[in-house]
Amino acid sequence: MVDQATLEPRSGQSRNGSDESIVGSVTGLGNDVATLIDLQAKLVALDAKESTQKAVTPMVAVLVAVVLTLAAFTVGLFGAADLIARALTISQGASMLLTAGVTLALAGGVIAFSISQLKASLTPFRRSIEELDRNVAWLKTVLLHSGRTPPRRGWGGQH
Repeated sequence: MVDQATLEPRSGQSRNGSDESIVGSVTGLGNDVATLIDLQAKLVALDAKESTQKAVTPMVAVLVAVVLTLAAFTVGLFGAADLIARALTISQGASMLLTAGVTLALAGGVIAFSISQLKASLTPFRRSIEELDRNVAWLKTVLLHSGRTPPRRGWGGQH
């Protein structure tokens, strides 16, 4: 076709699939892959730097909020223990132990449930691992078969 460009072999390469052209093809592919990896790493570094800069203020705010929440929760537990002591006419110490025991039991349940959910949340990484395996297999296939003539199919060497 007129609109398709004719590819000329690079210097030192021939069109007949010689070892020199195979080495050139593999070298070119290796160079392209290395360049892609380098560019991808630079992009990740820039994105990480930008994300870190944007995340500092919100992370400090969340940290302060967590500290205040823990303090308020502790005061709330003391208040609950006091109410329990008055309602059940038991000592402050007994009501604090009762409150602590119930709180620990609830927290243990939440932790157990959260751990099971956390394990389930990691399953999408399986996709990444499978995709990486496929990409590595593809790259190995390309490198293994670069420059080889395709096998003949059919009877008697016919295509």
